[in-house]
Amino acid sequence: MLIVGSPSTVCKQIETVLNYAPVEYFWLFMQNESIPQNKLMRSLELMTTKVWPNFTDVIGKARPLVNGIIDAAAQPN
Repeated sequence: MLIVGSPSTVCKQIETVLNYAPVEYFWLFMQNESIPQNKLMRSLELMTTKVWPNFTDVIGKARPLVNGIIDAAAQPN
């Protein structure tokens, strides 16, 4: 899956994913060979300050899915 855009666009895309699929881990991969370091660092800064803080309380937690079923895989044992 590829998620790109401004912080608000990325947040909306992640929210859509979380509404349809249980997410226990979220991996971040950034293209780093063809992007100047200052732009790569700015992207990383935006992810850590504008995007991730909006989701730290929902990733890895049990929650109702779209069909109303509780995500049992994310419930604590």
